[in-house]
Order: sequence, then structure tokens, then C-alpha cells
Amino acid sequence: MSPHPGESGQRVARAAGDAAPRVMRHRPEILAFFLYGALLLALRPATPFEWDEVLYQRALDHYDVAAQYPHPPGVPAYIAVGKAVSFVTRDPMVAMQLVAVASALAALLLLARLGRTLGVPPLAAAAAAGLLAFVPGFLFAANVGLSDVPATAGAIAAVLACVVATRNSARIPLAAVVVAFALSLRPQIVVALLPAGLAAVVMAIRRRHWRPLGLGALAGVGVSAAVWVPAILLTGVSRYIAATRAHLHWMAVAEAGYRLPGLGLKAALGGWLRDPVGSGPMAVVFWLLVVIGAVVWWATGRRWLVVAAVLSGGSYLAVAMFTMNVFSSARYGLPAVAFFALLAGGVTAAPQRWLRRAGLAAVALWSAAAFGWGLPVYLLRREPAPVWAALTWIRAHEDPATTLVVYDGVATPHVRYVLGKAGFRIVEMAKANVVLDGPPRPGAQTLFVTPLPVPGCDVLFDDVWRSARLAQLTFRRYQACAVSRVRGDGGALFSPEWQLRKGGWQLWGTGRIELGAGARPAVVRLCAGGEPISLARPGWPAEAIAPAQCVMVPLLPGAAGALAVSAPADTATLIPPIQILPLAALDVSAGLAPAYLVPQVANLRGFGGAQWRTDLVLFNPQAHPLAVTAQFLATGRDNSSAPEMAGTLAAGQVLNVTDVLSLPAFRGATMGALLVRATAGKAPCAADDCDFLALARTYNAHVTPDLWRSSEWMGGVAPGAALGPGQAAIVRHVTRSARVGASVGVASWSAVPVRVAVTVSDGGGALVERRELELAPFGHLHVPLQADVGDGTVTFEIAAPDAGVRVAPYVSMVDRDTGLPTHLLPDVVPARPFPAHWTPLWPRVAERR
Repeated sequence: MSPHPGESGQRVARAAGDAAPRVMRHRPEILAFFLYGALLLALRPATPFEWDEVLYQRALDHYDVAAQYPHPPGVPAYIAVGKAVSFVTRDPMVAMQLVAVASALAALLLLARLGRTLGVPPLAAAAAAGLLAFVPGFLFAANVGLSDVPATAGAIAAVLACVVATRNSARIPLAAVVVAFALSLRPQIVVALLPAGLAAVVMAIRRRHWRPLGLGALAGVGVSAAVWVPAILLTGVSRYIAATRAHLHWMAVAEAGYRLPGLGLKAALGGWLRDPVGSGPMAVVFWLLVVIGAVVWWATGRRWLVVAAVLSGGSYLAVAMFTMNVFSSARYGLPAVAFFALLAGGVTAAPQRWLRRAGLAAVALWSAAAFGWGLPVYLLRREPAPVWAALTWIRAHEDPATTLVVYDGVATPHVRYVLGKAGFRIVEMAKANVVLDGPPRPGAQTLFVTPLPVPGCDVLFDDVWRSARLAQLTFRRYQACAVSRVRGDGGALFSPEWQLRKGGWQLWGTGRIELGAGARPAVVRLCAGGEPISLARPGWPAEAIAPAQCVMVPLLPGAAGALAVSAPADTATLIPPIQILPLAALDVSAGLAPAYLVPQVANLRGFGGAQWRTDLVLFNPQAHPLAVTAQFLATGRDNSSAPEMAGTLAAGQVLNVTDVLSLPAFRGATMGALLVRATAGKAPCAADDCDFLALARTYNAHVTPDLWRSSEWMGGVAPGAALGPGQAAIVRHVTRSARVGASVGVASWSAVPVRVAVTVSDGGGALVERRELELAPFGHLHVPLQADVGDGTVTFEIAAPDAGVRVAPYVSMVDRDTGLPTHLLPDVVPARPFPAHWTPLWPRVAERR
């Protein structure tokens, strides 16, 4: 007890009186500190985003480094603190975000304190902390459940403790405790701590202060053991060692191209010097402030400050370029940025007052610009992230008992955390083919969770965050997610390696194209983009497709008929949309045949600048080559003799003859029909092993020549499907109006003249137009309708002769606004084998001019 109680009270009063002015002097800094904390809380993301965020949340439920909860080596102190906070918040995401917010505020206080310890004036210390606060990489991560900002705070605290220990060796034990705890937040920061830590040890040795050194060693080992041993035991010693080795191997192999020396120096410098601090111009200004500040500190006698900041920040940054992924530099680089921000604060400490004001203004303007640059991203994160939103949508709307979820491996932690815990059956995309090839469970459905929608599926959910700044501040993933449901309509199925994106289809790895077991065969047109791709189909060797080249191949029903298309290794390729022509859409009711009459082919200009062209597609399903001959039947004339062109289809070949009338044998032809037949020697072949398929696409090349539409196609008419005497062929859903033009056409498969009656009826059956078409031998006519009709019918009948002739009628309609055509064959033509009394006839071969 004091002998002079009055004096004690006076000392307390004086202390309080001295403290009050200090608080008043720092009132702006205190207010800014609390406002910054409120800003971080207001801008908290609504959901997790990155891979590691989900792993850390899972670690709060079950810590197991071998299961990647969290990834090796485990950041045990960070998880322990988050676990403690989660007991209060009852929400793992909020708990980890609050740890980040508290760490961000601590980092700012510690950086200012480090500056003051190294002789920095109060204003410069506050400027350095303010600069760090608004660095986009720091502000982005300051309220996210990741260990980057806690590790940055730990690095600053450890360097501060070591700097203090260089001056007072008695503080070495405390420094050892701080260093050990900081390394348990992220071991990689050891590089930033080494310069100050070694300086403290060297100074203690020079002073022969052995006792603090010994106590420091014991304290460091003791804290490390207290933190790491439980982490290892929770995982299991052998599992922990194996997981750490596997992780190091993965980093050495998988990330070799994303760091020096595998990554180019220009790309490395661009990533590490720009990504954490915003745009290119902002990075230039930031590093200019760093250089100017360092010069000011050096000129004003604070050389140890420059040395300490350059060694800690520079050594960390240099090692990071050789050991860490450049795509994570926006957050991995934060420990270095913090020390460089301390140097940049020197622009406010110049001897001249006007220079100090200019420096302060530069810091304020840069901070405002940095905040404005990142604000759209911070606000964007207030909405649920695409991946998280997609998964919670599935959890809310789909039944786990009947839903199989096939997901892109990039979302593995998210899918396991959200859907795995909810009882959904989940399969990673790389392993899905085995599952999808098996028989479906009754009432089951398959959903694909991929960055972009999968072609050929019903898209149930699709969300995209289009932000280049978000990509820069993250690992450049998770900005888009789609939920696609596999259709059961018998159409083509695409594996999730195929994804729709602007400008085409993206393929990563090997994508499959498959028809259901009960579907009709189809023809696939597959084109390569800027890189070569390869195609494998059952029973045939793999085929390379060069850039910008196209192939057409058959697609047969069932898993055994699936096509496999592979992109170049370890890269995604963009290809033009795959076009599939279902043969069912053409109503090729007679199936395969050895001969066909293609009733319409064209090469001419039309109304409104249209350029009509016809592509001929021939498919040889035989296991042997097939000789094929085509003859052109010109419109409006006698084709008893017709030009001919012959060729050979290889076994299994799909031949696409673009603009068939431009071939040399048919040069000068404008419109008509084609007779196509298989031959054995020079004679027509009618045997089953001569069957093939002929299709034709007549389209407006002025509109979109490379985009298939099923309405542009016609199947070749086989002999058994042609219209004979005593039959009627009816074409339904015919429209002719001011907007839609319509024409009727007939091609004759007869060596004698034929007269065909054409009747046009409206939707109620009332007659609106009737005419008769006189066709010469092997003739062709294509005439426009005169009367308007809506959803009407056109009926074709052979008026004369009454035997021995066959024709192939059709209707063509053209939308005058778009220039797009629709070709229709009769809905029902009785299919029958070759009649014994009628054998297909062929024109004589016309002499070539």
C-alpha cells in the first residue's frame, strides 16, 4: 500500500489525462478502423466460392488431412480458431468469414505497429495500413473463409516479434511462439519470416544471450508440437505422411507449368505483380509508390526498415514465383504485398511538407481507385455463387432417391458437401461412363452439373458471373454453373465433357455421343475448330480431324454404337456445333435400298438474293466398298439420256458432296433431280449387300450454309417408296401466303411421259387449287402454287398412264423474311418390295460436252 495515497491518485489522474489527448489524436484512425471492419462485414459473400473454402468448412465437421479436409499439410491453427468461433455462430461459413475479418483488422494494426517499431512516423504507418486495406486482393480475401489473410496477419506479427527480438534478446521466446503459431496458419510464409528471425538469432549469439535462445527453441518446438501433433494424430500418422507426400508430388507435377521456370518470366511477373493490386495501370502506380517510398525511407535514415521489408517481401515473392501457382497470386502474394505497402507508406514521410501532402494524396487516390475497381466484384459476391446456387437448387427441387448427379471434378468439394450430405447419388464426370452405360433404374433421372450446359439436354438451371476482375482475384473457375437433365426422348445424348459456350461447343478430354437403344440411326457432322481432334467409332480405327476440317459419320443406337471424340491432351478445344440429322426426321420409311431418286437438287439464284444449293450425302453401311453412279435429271426436259458420274464409297464411309451440281459432270445444271444407284460392274445391283442410304439437303447458302436444319433435308426415295398408279401421296401442313412461298415438284422414274394430278386443299378440306403436270421421260417439274392456303394438304395422283411408271412428289416452302426453306415428302407412301412387273429403269448415259 502506498505511504502517500494522495500521490497515487494524482499519478492515476495524470496518466488518464495523458491518455485522453492520445486517444483524441488518433480518433480518425480509430474511426476508420471500425468503419473498415463494418465494411468487411457488410460485403461478406453470401456463399462459399473457392475449392479451399469448402474444404475448410468440411474440416470443421471432420478434420482429416488425408481426405483433404483441409488439404495437406492442414493449417491446424486456422481450423482450430474457426472451430472455436463456429460454436458461437453455429454456421461454419460465417465462422470462417469472421476469422478472416478479425485477421484483416489485426493485419492492419500489426503493420502499423511494425512501421512504428522501425521508426515510421504515425501518419506514414497509418498510410501503409490504409494502402494494404484497399489492395483488391486483400480486401477481396478479408471476409472470405480462406487462410490467406490470417496467414498475412501471422507473417506480419512474426516479423514484428523478431524485429523486437533483435533489439531485446529477452523477447526471443515470445518471438518463437508467434513464429510457430504463424507457421501453423500457413507454412509457406516461413520464407518471409527467415530474414528477421535469423537477424534475431544472430544478434542474440553476438550478445551471448544463450538462455533466451534456449527458451526460444523450447517454446517454438512446444507450440509447434501442441498445434501439429493433434492434427497428425487426428488424421493418422501414416495417412498424414502419405497425403503430404502425394500433395507435394501433385504440386511438383500438375502445377509445373504455372510457376517458374515452366511459366514464362513475363507471365510470372505479370501475375504476381499485377493480380493482387488490380489493373495494369494500378499496378504500375502501386509499385512506383513502393520505389519512391523506399527511396524516402533510405534518404531519411530508416535503412533497416527498407532492408527488413525488402528481404521479407522480396524473398517471399521470389520463392513464390518458383513454388506456387500463378493463378492464385492474388491471394498467395498478400504476405509480400503487406511488406511492400509499408515501403509505399514512405511517400508520406518526405522531408518537404508539399511532398508529404502529395504523397498522402497519391495514397488516398490510389486507395479510392482500388476500391472502385474491386467494388463490382465485392457486390457480386453478395448473391449466391453459381456453383453453390446450382447445388442448393438441386437439393431443394430433386429427389435424392431417384436422382443421379454427374458432376465436373472441378466442383468436387462443393458437390460432396451440399449433395453428398443430402443423400444424392453423385459420380464424378471422369468415372461416369461406367455408370451411364448401365441399365437405368426405374423412375431415375440423370443430372449433369457442369460449368456450361451440356448439349442435347434440358437445362434446368444456368447461372453465370461474367467478370474478368473476379477471375483475376480468384483461381479463374466457378464463375458459371449449369444443371442439365438427360432427355429420354430418344435423341442423341452427349456426355458432360461437351459443354455449350458462346461460339461453339467446348470439349475437354474425351466426349461421347450416343443414341438410345431404341432410337433410329442418325448422321453426325463433326468439324474441328482451331485444334485437331480425333474420332473413334465402333469397329473402325481412330480418325484424326485436322483444324477446320469436317467429317460425316453414322451414329448407331446403343452404347455399342457411340462415338468418342477426343480433344488435345490437357486442354479444352472449341469446335463448331455438332450437327445431327435423325433419319426419323426424314421419314425414310423404306429403310436402306440399292437405288434412290432424289427428287430435288439445285444450284441457282432465287427470290431476295437467295442462293439455292444442294448437298448430297451417301452412307455405305456395308463392310466392303460400294460402287455408286448418279445421273442428273434436268427440270422441264426429256432426260432419256442424262449425264452420269460414278465413284466408290469406302466401307462404312459417309460421303458429303457439297453443292452436288457443281461437279464437273453436272456443270451448268441449275435444277432437277438425281437418280443414284449402286452398281456391280456396269450393271445396277439390287442385292442386299448393295444397300446404302442417300440424303439431300437443299438450302439457302446466302443465309447460314453451315448450320443444318432438319427441314432442309429430304431422304432419297427408294423404288419401293415411289408413287405408282392407283395410289395417292399426301403432303400435309402446307402453307402458302404473302410471307411464305410454296411450290410443288415431281420427279419421274419412268421411261415414258407421265401426267400427275395435283390437288391443293385447305385445312377444312375445301379445294383451293388443282392442276396437272406433264412430265417427259425421266422428267422433273417444280412449279409454284398460286392460291393461298394455311395448314393445307397437297395430294398427288398419277393420271396417266395406268401402269409401269413411278414418280417422287414433294413440296417446298420458303419463308420470304428469313430465306429459310422447308421441304416435305408425302406423309404416307405405301412401302413395298420391288413389284415383279416393274423394274427400275435408268436413262442412257448422255455424251459429255
